[in-house]
Amino acid sequence: MPELFEPGYIGRMRLKNRILMSPLHMCFTMEQENAFLIERAKGGAASVTAVLAVSDQGAPQGMNWMNEEVREKLRELAREVRPYDCRSIVQLFHCGRNCLPGRLAREGASPLAPSAVPSPLYKNMPRAMNREDIQEAIRQFADAAAACREAGIDCVEVSCSAGYLLNEFLAPHTNRRTDEYGGSMENRMGVPLEVLAAVREAVGQDYPVMVRLSGDSMVEGGYGLEDMKVFAARAEKYADAFNVTGGWHESRIPQISQDVEPGSFAYLARGIHEAVHVPTVACNRINSRESAEAVLAAGGCEFVGCGRAFVADPAFGSKIRAGLPYQECTACNVCLKQILFNKPAKCAVNPAVGREYLQRV
Repeated sequence: MPELFEPGYIGRMRLKNRILMSPLHMCFTMEQENAFLIERAKGGAASVTAVLAVSDQGAPQGMNWMNEEVREKLRELAREVRPYDCRSIVQLFHCGRNCLPGRLAREGASPLAPSAVPSPLYKNMPRAMNREDIQEAIRQFADAAAACREAGIDCVEVSCSAGYLLNEFLAPHTNRRTDEYGGSMENRMGVPLEVLAAVREAVGQDYPVMVRLSGDSMVEGGYGLEDMKVFAARAEKYADAFNVTGGWHESRIPQISQDVEPGSFAYLARGIHEAVHVPTVACNRINSRESAEAVLAAGGCEFVGCGRAFVADPAFGSKIRAGLPYQECTACNVCLKQILFNKPAKCAVNPAVGREYLQRV
């Protein structure tokens, strides 16, 4: 089994250790997000991930989306993390039905989804996508991936998790289409696979592509791990790694709260690992050296994803390597509560979160 601080590879991307900072939407401006991530690069993360919507149609207000101004900030991020032997990743995101009408970055736009099935979180009725909408979304993912590569970003990650757009195509309770993209599992995989194929074509074979995958939707009428193993096996031809998280945001099963044992959802990464031949990343409640090492030692993953551990202490990676005390994430979910209301994230144990950019002025 890999050791926590030995190097590893995702495609051709060398990572100095096995600790990736997981993607977190923080409702920050790009200036804030860059400064936030650069501090975590200094703090020992092998990689940091910015979350970026592929278009203003797929971006809730408060989320950054791919445009010329953002491209310049991506160049800055890629340049600024390299001196710390850290790699830059951008997660490509589309919110799907998970937003309120009038609250998207595109003025006057309504949320889109595979079918007109309301979001239990936002209580809204999305507009069912037609073929033109689907083809536009596929192009947006591909164009955003190409822009990331051009900006010097080391890797892109396609969001297929948490109940957002691509997940909604995979799940029967949100995909009730009667065309070639609905019905059987084979058909429901169509749009996510077309997105991945377009992303791969846009960036080339030598550029690292990851997939952020919910290993089990954990909602009634959704999909389970066996379904995702089938999907991962099909998607592997386009992917260099699978970053495996838990269920959807609307799941009633606790996933990141205080009552969840650290590393409890690593079994999902192990399941995907059985179906593919590329690395997997285990996530959720891995917030200490002990939990990270235990997950790696159990097998079934090559890397661990630590998100809120780096929120609570930006030097989490460096400190655990040196055996120094660190500020541990208490899983209080103050950060998540802010984000779900489209407000910039705060941290109960680290008041500097979101203010890192002030130190760079």
